[in-house]
Amino acid sequence: MPNTTADLLSDVKSRVAAPSANGLASDAEILRLADQELRTTIAGVIQAARSEYWVVSETLAIVAGQGDYRIPDRSLANGLHELVVIDPNGREYPVDQVDASDVYVYSQGVSRAWRAPFHFALRGPKIALLPTPTTAFSGWSLKLSYYCRPPQLIPIAQGAPIQQFVYTTGGPGASIPLAENVSPGDVEVYPITNDEFTDDVYAAVLFGSPAVGPFTVEGLIAGKLQVPAGAPANTDPGSGGVWFAGSATVSRIYAASSSVQFDDPPPTSLQEAGARVDVVRGDGLFETLFSNLTIGIYDSTPEPVVYFTELFDTDEIADTTTQTRVDYLVPHGTTVYPPIPDAVYPLFVAAVCRAYCEAIGDVRGYQVADSSYTRKLQDVEAFLAPRVDGSVKRVINRFSALRSR
Repeated sequence: MPNTTADLLSDVKSRVAAPSANGLASDAEILRLADQELRTTIAGVIQAARSEYWVVSETLAIVAGQGDYRIPDRSLANGLHELVVIDPNGREYPVDQVDASDVYVYSQGVSRAWRAPFHFALRGPKIALLPTPTTAFSGWSLKLSYYCRPPQLIPIAQGAPIQQFVYTTGGPGASIPLAENVSPGDVEVYPITNDEFTDDVYAAVLFGSPAVGPFTVEGLIAGKLQVPAGAPANTDPGSGGVWFAGSATVSRIYAASSSVQFDDPPPTSLQEAGARVDVVRGDGLFETLFSNLTIGIYDSTPEPVVYFTELFDTDEIADTTTQTRVDYLVPHGTTVYPPIPDAVYPLFVAAVCRAYCEAIGDVRGYQVADSSYTRKLQDVEAFLAPRVDGSVKRVINRFSALRSR
């Protein structure tokens, strides 16, 4: 069974003989200790395994005249795992780091044609490409791989278990709940992106009597639909889209939407329009599947549903009607699942127990927890690396001009 933060709290308390309530440390304090251990002690174990746990990548366009590029904020200790440049044909070239004191040496370029056309140096929270890119590198991009900082652990009650993901393609069957009695000029929350507006599909045209149109919805304002000025009041929002009612003809907007459905209503913080949220996976490495999504609207009937302003379709989110895995919707940057392999969980519990005993001044308890941690570390290291049986093929001078492939 996957371990949640509720399991973590229970396991730590049982091992340090802390009462389930009114202990020397609150649940919030224990989770804070757990966050600290996760980002230091456990992160060190994960990185030492060198088996690509927690490694993610982001790609940035290389801009002519721009030499500095920020290391992603989610990077653990603001570090990098690997840096490569990608040419317009998709070929990747590793970029070598140089010492900051040698920047002037590499500011004029790289002479070997089979190497990346850049070096890089660290400058605080940024990397500096050397030399500064010119227009000759239009269409090139920069891929930064890094160990992603684990999200903050929160009580399980602050997240919401997802029943299923729903993608609605739009049309007469679409169900996009909107407020009734929309007046001209009003702004309504609407889960759809600008890319989804096309003249022949999503244009809303009204012909009234006497003539007061046509009116066309031309776009979105910060993810919201603006009712065109001069349109009659909305007398019937219907079940799918926005209706503009005139005495002669009624036209309708159809919309696509991405949403998640729940068995029970989510916490209030996950119902608010504009709230930033993540979807975390309920098995495997318990990673964040989707980060920094924006809630468009929340609808409680007939089933609790959160609609996102971002439009996407995916099969990565588990459907609990057919699967046993349970993914969670959580506030952005948080999780209810410790994002570690199952084999590391006992070590994590031992690390938190040790930190707890240290915090409350329990010397004997600290010694016992430290001994437990040391024993478990030896077992865990054997599980973490190697992740794949067999030897890893070593590539020697992979971009040498003498290599045939």
